[in-house]
Amino acid sequence: MFVASIAVIIEHMTNGCILPVSFLLTGNPTYYNLALYGEVAFMIYATTLLLASYALQRDVSIEQMHPAVWHLLILHHVASMMLCIGCIMFGDVVPKQLVCYVLLALLGLTSSLHYIGMILDIGPLSLANSPCIRLGHHVICLLLQIIFRGVYWLRLTALVFLHTLEVHSLWVLVAVMVPMLLFTAFNVDFIKFHVKATRGCFRQMQQYNQFKQT
Repeated sequence: MFVASIAVIIEHMTNGCILPVSFLLTGNPTYYNLALYGEVAFMIYATTLLLASYALQRDVSIEQMHPAVWHLLILHHVASMMLCIGCIMFGDVVPKQLVCYVLLALLGLTSSLHYIGMILDIGPLSLANSPCIRLGHHVICLLLQIIFRGVYWLRLTALVFLHTLEVHSLWVLVAVMVPMLLFTAFNVDFIKFHVKATRGCFRQMQQYNQFKQT
């Protein structure tokens, strides 16, 4: 899980933060294209390993998650590929800044922190060893999820809808909004997960403090 989390964090930070921010700061389309092609390549690789996990009946995936969520991961990866490939195909018609904001909201500013939490759970900064640090991470992560995958995501979805409706055909609009709505559902579940995790962490920290006082 440690190696898997490191691999995902590197990908998320590269394609979901460093490259989009570099494009927003410089306007160089090379950064934008690298982010999209890199995301598609990673999603193809991750999906292939998930399908191999089904075939081999053992987990060889990057994410190293429970088999019960493999089909959701595949759906997530396919939706991501649909959006990225669509942005590549339509080229200059696509508002590049908006695409970068979507990458930042889904990858660079939220998912990266989620996987950092998985690493913390393995090492000396785990909940059992450092409950205050772990709770602080949970709170920060939850706030970013609510801001970027909740409030800001609604704005991004509305902007994507209005742009696609104005520039493209109805079929393109459907092809774009279906994965956007899927990501909206994923975001809701992601926020719920972090609300539950933060509450659980807070309760465990209280128990830890009570244990120290006795």
